[in-house]
Amino acid sequence: MDEKIKILEMLKEGQITVEDSIKLMEAIESPKEEPFFEKHQKEIKKHDGFASKLSELIEDITENVTKAVNEVGIIVDLGEIGNREFVDSKQFIFTANTPEVIESLKLKAKNSQVQIEGYHGSIIEIRGSYKPRIGKIVEIKLLEENNSIELDYDYNAVKHLSIQARIPNLFINEIDAVTSNSKIMIEDIKAKDIYAKTTNGSIITEDVEANLLDLSTSNSSISISDSKSEKAKLATSNGAIKLEDVYITETRAMTSNGKISVESLNPINIEATLDAQTSNASIVVNIEETPAKFRASTSNGKVSVDGGVYNYSENSKSFVEAISPYYEEASKKIKMNLSTSNGNIKIK
Repeated sequence: MDEKIKILEMLKEGQITVEDSIKLMEAIESPKEEPFFEKHQKEIKKHDGFASKLSELIEDITENVTKAVNEVGIIVDLGEIGNREFVDSKQFIFTANTPEVIESLKLKAKNSQVQIEGYHGSIIEIRGSYKPRIGKIVEIKLLEENNSIELDYDYNAVKHLSIQARIPNLFINEIDAVTSNSKIMIEDIKAKDIYAKTTNGSIITEDVEANLLDLSTSNSSISISDSKSEKAKLATSNGAIKLEDVYITETRAMTSNGKISVESLNPINIEATLDAQTSNASIVVNIEETPAKFRASTSNGKVSVDGGVYNYSENSKSFVEAISPYYEEASKKIKMNLSTSNGNIKIK
């Protein structure tokens, strides 16, 4: 209001013309445009904080600017392991001649899946894709030392990185596959020891032969099918464990809030053992006609045995202990310890 009075006084005193006064009045009444930074700062402060939102805005802008550059990945043919490398590509591929013996294969992904597959061939092929963090230059290498193969990169420089490996059908002493927030798949592989670890993602193995299967995850399932192993250590939480058509000498399956199901567990030599524990879920074991010795216990549930002839030392609703006649003399047999709470156990 003071500005309008001042304009009228200036007009009265002849300091400005009528046309000038009209322009000045219009300028006062029109909304003022905020400076660019102040305008966007107000928008930013509506969110969790200025610094965090500003970082997100910068990241989005950078991604749009570099989109065209990153559309096409770089393909690298090593010939021999570790003699070349590449930088800043969304996709990668390494190939290498297979050494006579692979001592270890170490593959570590991040927030994305790992897939390892055997095939009839002579070339190791490891490919994948990744997304770098803003401002980070990602350098990925395939290293070889003492016949050990490892994918090497700065773990903190990427948001996610996936791996797909094709390995010739030969014996590997150790496979170590690691990721987070995604699944691990291993198929048609022979190895002495296989370690697979993830979180919030499933682990699936099919047509695998190993001395040891050590598989662990959380908030997801573990599945083994058409496989053979001397020892299997399976651990998850809030997820199911499933074994189907497997030959395993010693199995330890541990979960919570997830079902354990076993279809066709077969001894490799004489006796197979199964230790299965869960909570708030059921356990179902199908041993067909294989002689068995078992203890099964639950709380707030029941134990049922369908088929088979057993001698019972204990047979109540929530606890059963029994053995097949001639169990000790049997050439193939299964020994089981099954336990749950708030769930049923069924042996058939």
